[in-house]
Amino acid sequence: MNDLIQACSEPNKDVDHFNKAVGTIHIKVQSGNLGLVQRKLINAFHFFAKDNPDKETHYVRRQDLLTMINYNSNNITEFKENARKLTSVSVEWDYLREDTERVWGVSSILSEIEYVTNGIIAFSFPRRIREFMARQEHRGLVCMQVQKKFTMSYALSLYENATIYRENASTPKFTINELKTLLVVNDEENPTYKQFKYLNNKVIIPAIKEINDVSDIFIEPIYYKNGRAIEFISFTVAVKPHSFLEFSDVPNITSLHERLISFGCNSKSALDLIEKYDIEYILGNLDYVESQLATENKIRNPMGFFMDALIKDYRTKEPDIVKKAREKRDSEAQKKIDEQKRKLEKQNKIAEKNRLFKENLKIKYDSISESEKIVIQESFLADMLNSNTIVAKKFKDSGLKSVMVSSVFYNYLFDYWNKNIE
Repeated sequence: MNDLIQACSEPNKDVDHFNKAVGTIHIKVQSGNLGLVQRKLINAFHFFAKDNPDKETHYVRRQDLLTMINYNSNNITEFKENARKLTSVSVEWDYLREDTERVWGVSSILSEIEYVTNGIIAFSFPRRIREFMARQEHRGLVCMQVQKKFTMSYALSLYENATIYRENASTPKFTINELKTLLVVNDEENPTYKQFKYLNNKVIIPAIKEINDVSDIFIEPIYYKNGRAIEFISFTVAVKPHSFLEFSDVPNITSLHERLISFGCNSKSALDLIEKYDIEYILGNLDYVESQLATENKIRNPMGFFMDALIKDYRTKEPDIVKKAREKRDSEAQKKIDEQKRKLEKQNKIAEKNRLFKENLKIKYDSISESEKIVIQESFLADMLNSNTIVAKKFKDSGLKSVMVSSVFYNYLFDYWNKNIE
């Protein structure tokens, strides 16, 4: 038992991504169902096996596995059913090797899953999949934190296929049938998807939206027509700047402050920079400097280089897709600000109306005789004893001096006079 526990792969809290071999992404599902849970599970298995891809059998704690895919269920029967579906998936690959020879093959996507004991799971990949994982150079970066956020299998699949090309800024052209294959769109199960307009509206556009909303990349489709029909489709791909990775409407000043400190600024200098420069401006130049430090060994004074970047603006020119996303985000943020302003203005108008209403009632009440006031107060107290004993007690103790009591009293007074007039 202890040997099994020690053999378990454990998630590294500092690493939430892995480079997935293209041979395990560009695959055609021949049989079985590769739904959202199955896709997330297979990626989690790849993640746990990434440090020892040649190893035949891996072990992982079931709770670590389910946490990795954000799956909240202790139902063992349900887990077994998902595992059963996964081991029944067979896939085909057909690709051009570096030496220009074509390679074709077919295998199961996962050869074995075994629920061992005490919440420990053993899993094995087929030989060819292990070879892809260990030796294939062309890879796509898959972020496990991003994967948790996906709610559509098509979106997760498109994300994996697009992330391969994040350095190229664009995917190759796919025929519509090739794209269906990559996204595992089954025309037999979904005959309406034989028509491109339904495929586009129900699969492609929603998948793009989810990728742009929750992932670490932006993508945008490019359609290529042959006459009136769409013959090919490709996707522009851009890595999201850090300011978008907060997944919020406004960049987080606290996290930027912490990032500047971790880079080398002291707290006061970091605050001064945030005060002096626009947040996006700082983030863009910081991204550039950090990318240069990662590839250049000649930079002897990183902080000096960063300050020079801020003065001269070394930011990499944003791709159009990022620029459009930023403009959209800024526009939506402004709409929210405008809506908040409208609400505040409305609240202020209501408050002013209530103030004038109370003021006019008070003037009228102050002008009546003491005997009339006593009649009204006795009527008010009787009503409160039936409907609001807290206000009644407070009225007995301090009369109209209490703000709470006076507010209720003048509303009652308005109804009292209207009723008596009628």
